[in-house]
Amino acid sequence: MKKNNKKKIDNIDRLLAGKKAKREFRGFYLDSDVLQIIDNVDSGIKSELVNECLRKVFKEKGLI
Repeated sequence: MKKNNKKKIDNIDRLLAGKKAKREFRGFYLDSDVLQIIDNVDSGIKSELVNECLRKVFKEKGLI
């Protein structure tokens, strides 16, 4: 059996390399409990936090 030696690049690797994914603005209404968590993180990582949270749920549901 042949091993897959390709390095899996994650979002941390991309951030360290200075690469950002293409982003598009979307506006959504958020519940106050969710918004409270988002508002308590540094403004520079709010989008990353929301993206990673959504990505995790979508992966768990088999959507991506």
